[in-house]
Amino acid sequence: TGGVQVGKMVMEKAAANLTPVTLELGGKSPCIIDKSANLKLTAKRLAFGKYLNCGQTCVAPDYVLVHEAVKEEFLKLLKSEIRAMYGEDPLKNPDYGKMINRKHFDRVLGLMKEEKLILGGENDTASLRIAPAVMDQVTEDDAVMQEEIFGPLLPIITYDSIDEAIEKINSHCLGKSRRQIINFTCGTDIILLESGTFGTKNGLRPLFGHMPEKGPQPV
Repeated sequence: TGGVQVGKMVMEKAAANLTPVTLELGGKSPCIIDKSANLKLTAKRLAFGKYLNCGQTCVAPDYVLVHEAVKEEFLKLLKSEIRAMYGEDPLKNPDYGKMINRKHFDRVLGLMKEEKLILGGENDTASLRIAPAVMDQVTEDDAVMQEEIFGPLLPIITYDSIDEAIEKINSHCLGKSRRQIINFTCGTDIILLESGTFGTKNGLRPLFGHMPEKGPQPV
């Protein structure tokens, strides 16, 4: 369903007939990039995974936590990969998609802060298209960190130690969402979250877990 409220309605209707239900309710899905990551490979996979179908997929990385020591190099590679995939002007690319409807088109544009955009964000209301966008210097107070994006907008946040990155995710200090269903790790350090997800592989790989609204629980 992509959201808690609609999920509750679906489950309520299903309960009347004792129909089993499995729900995917959305959430913030961080991608952690550490110093050991293959940055070129990570940038290529992230550009594909994030902007596929204009970010409207349930397994799209929602935001990036990148180690400050490799941030600038990573951003340079990410911009290059986005341009290689979608061209210098994605809005003129006939193979680039669009937002599903006007409501979500306006919602994603409302999450952008023009002063924090370092790439993309150009848009066309008539075709409901938004160019792949990257926002830098994002904080937990920005609107883009308060809900699942589900669009072609990627926030960038830096960290100094892997413990700091894990603490931010586990404590939910990056936004008010209490749900995290997927985490991606890029590098060789072990990532262990209270939601039960972990990763040790270089590159971008989804690792499924669950973070309920009331806080971390075993999975």
